[in-house]
Amino acid sequence: MGRKAKYSKEFKLEIVKRYLKGKSGSSYANEYGMSKSMTENIRQWARSFEAMGEGGFDYSKTNNSYSKN
Repeated sequence: MGRKAKYSKEFKLEIVKRYLKGKSGSSYANEYGMSKSMTENIRQWARSFEAMGEGGFDYSKTNNSYSKN
């Protein structure tokens, strides 16, 4: 059973593209009714987008699992 992203890839792309054009993350958090702490998430989305493009928003359909070594 996989996990579901809280925000869709399309939503993140829309926010990041507008954010990179110069609007502040806190204004988006306010506009979309998110908490002010979302500002850091928006910055992280922007860094992921700049590093990996749209693929930076793909999420794993399964949770990570680790051995008990």
